[in-house]
Amino acid sequence: MKCNDLRKQLARLERLDRPTTDARAHLSVCDGCRLWYQQALRVERLSARVPTPASTGKTAFLDKVLSGAVPVARMKPDVLPLRRPTPKSRTLPVNNRDRYQQKLALATALAAGLLVFAAAFGALQWKPSTNLPIHVADSGKVAPPVLKAVETFEAIPPSASAERMDQFLRIAKTIRDQCEELAQSTDTSDLRALAGWYRQEFWPKIINQARLIPREERMAVLQSFRSEIDRIGQATDMLAKSAPENTAGILTSIAKVSTDISRDLSTL
Repeated sequence: MKCNDLRKQLARLERLDRPTTDARAHLSVCDGCRLWYQQALRVERLSARVPTPASTGKTAFLDKVLSGAVPVARMKPDVLPLRRPTPKSRTLPVNNRDRYQQKLALATALAAGLLVFAAAFGALQWKPSTNLPIHVADSGKVAPPVLKAVETFEAIPPSASAERMDQFLRIAKTIRDQCEELAQSTDTSDLRALAGWYRQEFWPKIINQARLIPREERMAVLQSFRSEIDRIGQATDMLAKSAPENTAGILTSIAKVSTDISRDLSTL
């Protein structure tokens, strides 16, 4: 199955979290489509949170019908105790409040539909980069301690999954330390570069490495890893709450990546 065919098939599903057998097979071997699928799942979950006002129009209309206030043409008069239409009968006018609620509900539904369509269309067009650079911002760069920890990770054989996951934690802790150093800086370029690298480079590598852990060891390794990455995310979030306005948002986004990593690992 080609990547474009897979994404079109997933976009047509009523339940995005229930891909077909062919789709699951493709997702298990294609990193790009797996990242796209994870983003599409987040879009679907967020779209369900779009607030819509409760409509009372349907209940009010049914009450009027059952009370005989609205004339109804029927083939069997004995089905319901409804008042048969007479030449003088007429439908009671809808008050302004009901009309306003109906218009508001329609407008909200249309807005939610457009939001879901735009998000799905954007997800279909999105193509992850297969060669992301370490320096993800022209005006900023990832700190040397982080890059040194990455070099140590690259020296570990790919088959040593548990050891590689331990080194991932050391990298995450180093990133947390760098966040603390950059939290009070007026120049946010390096912090932004770190946030971009953490999301674009670090997150996918963790998920891919976790899939290589033997199944009989995976649960124990990932449970310990998730506990530590959650602590790192919480510490970064606490740091964001006391940071200046220019860095608080960036720190919050870094903390959220830790939370997202833990969530994705829980599904493996």
